[in-house]
Amino acid sequence: MNFKAIVAGAIIFLIGLSAYLTIPLYYPNYSAINQVYKENEATATVPPTSTQIVKTIEITPTNNSVIFFVNDSNFNVTIMNATNEHVLGNQQGEIGLALSPGKYLLGIVNPKNVTQTVTYSYGVFPSNYINGFYYGLSIYETVLEIVTLAGAAIAFIAFLQQVASRRKK
Repeated sequence: MNFKAIVAGAIIFLIGLSAYLTIPLYYPNYSAINQVYKENEATATVPPTSTQIVKTIEITPTNNSVIFFVNDSNFNVTIMNATNEHVLGNQQGEIGLALSPGKYLLGIVNPKNVTQTVTYSYGVFPSNYINGFYYGLSIYETVLEIVTLAGAAIAFIAFLQQVASRRKK
């Protein structure tokens, strides 16, 4: 009987894991958002202990939010108002803000004492669209993680019961 539970747990685990790993292939709008990031990907060489402006963006009433990130968490990313260069946000690795219409500067902060090269990307999206996308994606990923862990737990517990029942004989 425990053999069936082991197999069932393993199947649940594999289904959850495969669904989790293939999210980019089927989750709605995932590829479209990823394509925006790919189109805006670039590399910058940032002098030591300084901020380098890498892009000027235009925020409209429709496309009113930006997500800006680097591939190395040793850098900070910053978003500044283009008119007075007032810093609106400065975070390590990634930042996302809903903004009023206007021009903004995206900058990369190198806190190290050596010049470093980093790859960055950004996307400008409607705020409701991108918030809904990431909110739904996080819930879906959490459900898949629970399913995957439940399958592993079922298989593991059934395996332990099988081993324990053989020792009693």
